[in-house]
Amino acid sequence: MKRKAEKMLIYFDLTELFYAMSEKVPYYGIARTVQEVGYELALMNENVRFVIFSPYHKRFFQIAPIIDETDPDRILDLDLPPQARPKRLRRSRAHVRHWLERVVSDLLRRGSDQQRWEMIPSARVKEVHMDGKVLISLSQPRIISDYMHCLKEQGQRPRLLPMLHDLIPLHDMKKRKYNENFLKDNRYILENCEMVIANSEFTRDEILRFASAGLLPEAKDVRVVPLAYELRGCSELVTEGVLALKDYILCVGSMPGRKNLEIVLDAVLMLEEAEQKAPDIVLAGAYRKRVMRLIDEPRYARIRDKITTVISPEQLELGLLYKGARAVVLPSYIEGWGLPAAEALWLGTPAIVSDIPVMREVVQDLGLYFDPEKPVELAAHLMTVFEDESFYADLKARISQHAYSMRSWRQVAVELRGFAGRLM
Repeated sequence: MKRKAEKMLIYFDLTELFYAMSEKVPYYGIARTVQEVGYELALMNENVRFVIFSPYHKRFFQIAPIIDETDPDRILDLDLPPQARPKRLRRSRAHVRHWLERVVSDLLRRGSDQQRWEMIPSARVKEVHMDGKVLISLSQPRIISDYMHCLKEQGQRPRLLPMLHDLIPLHDMKKRKYNENFLKDNRYILENCEMVIANSEFTRDEILRFASAGLLPEAKDVRVVPLAYELRGCSELVTEGVLALKDYILCVGSMPGRKNLEIVLDAVLMLEEAEQKAPDIVLAGAYRKRVMRLIDEPRYARIRDKITTVISPEQLELGLLYKGARAVVLPSYIEGWGLPAAEALWLGTPAIVSDIPVMREVVQDLGLYFDPEKPVELAAHLMTVFEDESFYADLKARISQHAYSMRSWRQVAVELRGFAGRLM
């Protein structure tokens, strides 16, 4: 009976959160997705166990994360000291061909990883042999690839169900060595997994397209589990200065380059120079020097006093920023899902987004679209949402009418649990 029960278990990988631990949460990006799905799986309590990969031991350990449904933060707490976080992620070691270079790399990290691991009380971790076990992982490809290599060397082959979040680095293979390793990591995952999950129809199409072009191996089975629109609240304090603003547009995680923050500033500057109603801009996200450099460029001097930055907002603060915004602008050239647009819609705020395939999938007919190369189109949409009250009210009503169809994190967790069950 015990062996039968063990065979029914599904393991969920929290290594992404292990690498992201700090004294101050929130999590962003992929770590946020891991946090939300892990929280829901913990609530479901259906033969799910939680594990982290120790780079010191090169093995998996089961942990017992803490959840509290009454806590407004709704956080999945690993119940591990933040100081135990591994020093840094592997970047290229798993693909280093020369054995001596790999040995030296291992030695340089081993001492630090051992000291950090020893900060964890032994009662909070239990080693797990993963051979033959079903493992759901939403971690970055480099994390997954790293532990797949390690486990293979030990003769352990879990039945891994990974989620691929995007293939954006493959669009520019000339840029950095990181992109080459990203390609190798994804190749290894696709070659060694029975099934992979894409976080959107767009990402699934990208996997198939790059395989057809010969850049990636053909996946054995690709399924889609779209991410959620839901944004949970939390109990942190709110920045008063931001909430005092009226008639602002909100950009979450926008930066120069692929995230295309330039077009937002250009559109607002265009309205200011035309003596039209130019909205305030709130930029929310992690501190980025390149964002500050962009804002400080002389060409934006005329609108600089209209720009407010909110560094690393907690979820309640972010939710209030969404609700207080006239619209959220997501101007990216490419995304894997587009969480800021989805979260804005969840909270009833219109989204003005770049006209790219994944945004059509996420926003559908609940937002406004513009060519990411044409600030004049974005400027026209800004004028519409700020000046045409009838249009704006109709758009808000349409969003409200579609609220029932917006996906929750519980739905994401249930679907992942279902696909994992097929591997048992």
